[in-house]
Amino acid sequence: MRRSEGIGARRAGRPGLPRFAGALRAFLGVVAFFAVSACATLGILEPSVSAVSVRPVVLTALEQRIAVTLRIANPNDFGLDIDGFTVDLALNGRDFATGVSQERIQIPRLGETEVQIVVGSDLGSWLGQLDALLKGADPNYAVQGRIFVLTPIGRTAIGFSDAGPLG
Repeated sequence: MRRSEGIGARRAGRPGLPRFAGALRAFLGVVAFFAVSACATLGILEPSVSAVSVRPVVLTALEQRIAVTLRIANPNDFGLDIDGFTVDLALNGRDFATGVSQERIQIPRLGETEVQIVVGSDLGSWLGQLDALLKGADPNYAVQGRIFVLTPIGRTAIGFSDAGPLG
């Protein structure tokens, strides 16, 4: 057998492409199709997320840390494995603090749990809040972010938001 007739032989007119490149592309296309189809048919209902409390943890001139407690309810008939969070907190309509957590939790089927995430802000954010309160603003919050759920085919991010009056 000549070298040009082997399995990895090059096509005439297309230097550098093995003969099986087309078959490989077709195979990868089929794999991608089934991966996308699997995502759509997982049937995960989005958990509901609500803020339970927002309270200061550390208040110094250089650092302000706030604990945001979230209640996560799982409407699915199977447990959810969560392995991370992002949180953005706004007070009185102004961006205030952000935070992330790598905490892993398991929410039982048709159950709920609470998780505490510490977010940080800067002195400028606090001064903006003082200004808003001095102008008579009704204290309110808005929290939004993402929870990262582990699924059989990988990790998926689910967004959430909640808002209401403080106090």
